[in-house]
This record gives sequence, structure tokens and C-alpha cells, in this order.
Amino acid sequence: IRKAFVLHCFRLNVLFDALFDLVPANERKAAINEVDFGGCTPLFTAAQSVPDDIAQATEQYKFVEKLLKLGADKNYVDFKGLTALGMYRTTLQSVDISTALLNSHWRDEEDDDADWDPIHVRMEDLLMPAGGETE
Repeated sequence: IRKAFVLHCFRLNVLFDALFDLVPANERKAAINEVDFGGCTPLFTAAQSVPDDIAQATEQYKFVEKLLKLGADKNYVDFKGLTALGMYRTTLQSVDISTALLNSHWRDEEDDDADWDPIHVRMEDLLMPAGGETE
């Protein structure tokens, strides 16, 4: 499970617990911080998930919170100099640019943009590295 980077495939809670339980207890902290071939950890994968609606965003937040409680390292910096917070911000920026260029909506149109602001603030607070933002 660790070497196949299976835990990286989950951006939400679905099946994660069942697979994580298959990892030997003495390897779980290492598994939760395993770096795949692209330089990502499971936390990076969860941080770059783009929810379609507020309900999915809430699930994403809960999953990121769970990963951190399991020992995910939010201070890890990838080869591009990004932490999970940087990955989260980069993903949101690229989605916003694509949305503007294509004149489309990536979110549920029933959700007001103002409804998303507290969600982004909570996620940023959760992902903030211990020493603050990286460059």
C-alpha cells in the first residue's frame, strides 16, 4: 500500500480508512507522509482537490483535518518550494484563471462567492505551516 502510493489516490474520506487500516501500525506515520514520484504527499493530494460545492468543500476540510491528526506534515516543502498551503492556493488560482478564460463556472452556481470565503479562510488556517507562509 505504501509503495503503490494508494493513500495518495484519496482526496476525500471514501475508502481511506479501510486502506489506512491495512498499513501496519508502526508504518502509518511514514505512510501518511510518503512522497510519491511527483513529490506529493497525501496531504498535497487532498489540498489540490477542487470541490464543486460547499458540501464537498466541507468534506475536503474534514479530510485534510483528519490527515493532520494522523500525523501529516504540513511543513513539508516539495521540489517547487510549495507546502500543502501553497498547493491549495496554486490550485485555486489556476481554477480561477481557467474559469475566467472559459467564461464558465467551476462551482455550483447556487453557491454565492461570499459563501466560499469562510471556507477558504478555514482551509488556509488549517494548512498554514508552523513557521508561517513559505516564499
